[in-house]
Amino acid sequence: MKLIVALLVGVVTLSYAQTNDTPMAAYEWKKNKTIMHEGYVVLKSGKRMEGKISLVGTPVQIEKIIFNNGQNDIELPLGSVTAYGLTNFTVNATASLPSVSSKQSAVNDSPDSWYDWHKTGTVLMGKVIWASRTRPGYVVLKNGNRVEGDLEASRKDNNLWHIKVNKEKFDADEIQNYGLKLTEDDAQRLNAEARFQNPLSGYIITGTDKQNGQLKIIDASHIMFRGSDNNIKPYGPSDISGYGVMTKNGEVQYLSIDNQFLECKFDGKLFRVYLNPSPTTVNEKATNRARGLANFAAGAASVSVAGNSKASDEDNREFLNKISAASDAELETYANQLQAAYDAVDQNARAVNSSLGSVGYANVDVSGDVKKQLQNRLASIQLERVRRKTGDIKIMNVEWFVSNKKTGEKFIVYESNYKEKMDVLLKGCDQFLMADKNKQKDLQDIDNMVDTFKMVDGCY
Repeated sequence: MKLIVALLVGVVTLSYAQTNDTPMAAYEWKKNKTIMHEGYVVLKSGKRMEGKISLVGTPVQIEKIIFNNGQNDIELPLGSVTAYGLTNFTVNATASLPSVSSKQSAVNDSPDSWYDWHKTGTVLMGKVIWASRTRPGYVVLKNGNRVEGDLEASRKDNNLWHIKVNKEKFDADEIQNYGLKLTEDDAQRLNAEARFQNPLSGYIITGTDKQNGQLKIIDASHIMFRGSDNNIKPYGPSDISGYGVMTKNGEVQYLSIDNQFLECKFDGKLFRVYLNPSPTTVNEKATNRARGLANFAAGAASVSVAGNSKASDEDNREFLNKISAASDAELETYANQLQAAYDAVDQNARAVNSSLGSVGYANVDVSGDVKKQLQNRLASIQLERVRRKTGDIKIMNVEWFVSNKKTGEKFIVYESNYKEKMDVLLKGCDQFLMADKNKQKDLQDIDNMVDTFKMVDGCY
């Protein structure tokens, strides 16, 4: 596995060009980069470094340089060098050497939040693709033309990719400036409408007032509400005392507690029951089931990997025993060595024997399909990682705070401790003591919590 060392991080604005001392035709391009050649770079510090270089980008637009010093690949942003070229190459004195300039970023003239960026669900070459909402806007191209209309921008991670205006599409390197023709109020309104999709019927509570309308839950601390005035407004825990939504299972109420909205099971004159957002107890049964399923899946996958391997059963067992006994650090070392061997075999089949020198423990049969065997070994290491993580699986109990509004006392209940915790309250209530055994059993069931607290709230 190649080690890429990032020497410089950030965006460097350049007002000058980097000099390519070698005609571009001398480089051998393969897709979006050149094959490694003997060459050099001159850093901004003035130091000349010789080794091997690979240009990344296109022949007319270099984006960065990969420099190999004989040990590692070093990624150099174009702004970190003043010159580069190939060694062992004679330049004709009359030759015209093209100068390759650094890539200039398009300038965004509007606040980034106005675009209302959202993930598209697509990942290209490890980069997440984002898209803006369609908004009235413009682009100013590097040729001086200005195009206005409905603008939709796309970016890879945080870098502009392209922009569509109406039906015309412009790549980022064609664009000088771009922006939206909006006011702050316009942007907030459009962003609110974009987020207010598939709202639920519900209400908000402001003091003693209850307003009905449509509601969208954003997260534990933010909602959006559209009331009778048809305006969409954001609300947080400091703005309202709570809200409710209508679901297929009935009404669910949330109250503003500790600067967040928490589901409330019961809110009576004396008792309040609400969700604990940070449970403290582990649901042992659910945790054991989850760990068992994870181990079963890993075991089944391991059998499948072993079945696909051309190595002998003895070799497979020896390798699995080796990685099972390895420390986490040793496991990662094995993975790195295997990946390096796989890369070497993939690039040059003649390197098989030398690349396997450091991974003799893998018991790879060099007379067979080495690449397939290495794939299976790497898959086995990944399964071992999964097995080790199953011990970290924890399923927490769904916990509820029971608070006494008068005394301020509160305690936690969950499924396995509910009967024990509630007996103290229930046996202080004459209605419970006078109920028949079947009724008492129902009142001690957490599934009947609301009915139980209605009774208890009336007793005290």
